[in-house]
Amino acid sequence: MWLHCDHPAIYDGSPIEVSGPVMFIGWALSVRGIASVLIFCDGEQIGEAAYGIGRPDVTALSSHLRHSVRCGFQYVLDPRQIAPGLHKLTIHAVSYDGATASNQVMIDVTYSAEDYASWLRKTAATPAALEWMRRNLPHLPEQPSISLFLSVSDETLPDELTATVRSMEEQAYPHWQLCLACDKAAFESIGEHLGRLCDAEPRVTLDVEPFKDRASFPLEKSHGDFLGLIDAGDVLQPSALFEAVYFLNRHADVDLVYTDEDMIVDFNLRDHPRFKPDWSPALLQTDNRVGRLWLARRELAVAAGGLSQVVEAGGEQRLLARMAGSARRVGHLPFILYSRGQA
Repeated sequence: MWLHCDHPAIYDGSPIEVSGPVMFIGWALSVRGIASVLIFCDGEQIGEAAYGIGRPDVTALSSHLRHSVRCGFQYVLDPRQIAPGLHKLTIHAVSYDGATASNQVMIDVTYSAEDYASWLRKTAATPAALEWMRRNLPHLPEQPSISLFLSVSDETLPDELTATVRSMEEQAYPHWQLCLACDKAAFESIGEHLGRLCDAEPRVTLDVEPFKDRASFPLEKSHGDFLGLIDAGDVLQPSALFEAVYFLNRHADVDLVYTDEDMIVDFNLRDHPRFKPDWSPALLQTDNRVGRLWLARRELAVAAGGLSQVVEAGGEQRLLARMAGSARRVGHLPFILYSRGQA
């Protein structure tokens, strides 16, 4: 059995300073196959790595082992779940025959909330960068339309809807559609506000189902080549859709793509980043760790049964699993482009 951590390097004995999220990347290999790669801090399990990521470099050296094709793992360490100071981190791989292997490293946690805010200021798309995106849009060979669906209930606040629509209008990529799905109770509650939003922005459409107790997502009323979901109060960063389309132009075989995300907290500050690993089926085995934003080719979503099932408990996770199982390739766009609103 073999276990190796490529990044960060953990073999020189010195502690790794953790002042923000850290991505651990490596591979684990066993003749019988790897059941799990677990992460421990000071002897207590704090997470499980996403296992099953393609590692062609390992395959080239271990082609005689049938499990070598997808033997990679990734784990994003969120320092906020650990108290400041020195800790022992253990990466522990378990094979299906019960064999184990471990790597250990000391980490020095120095994270503070100000670190993430500072990082955002340094990495956010500047006005000049957004202008570059708009100016270079004609050079993209493929410019698919994107339809995002939003379910409106009688508990949806007008200010939440306004914030989401504003974030769509600020997109550097213009070929989008926001499809509002509204049931009877919601229309009675905020129908006038919905009408004003649609009148002000033609790319925002409204589907009212007056005889249903909850809204569904009728795909036939959308025109997007790619489909996705967004909730009221959630916002996209201005570069989000351009970055996604740029990625899809470079990876034509990707049928489903997902991004990293964070959360809007008090006074519109952003925190709780989720730096996700590259695609692995493990991301959807126990819960939905793909999260938002995700975009799927229309034909893939249709073949998986459409989007209306997501209103059920666990429906989005099941839909993503079906689409991922049929996709030629699932892509990960490692940028924080989606911010969830305050719960």
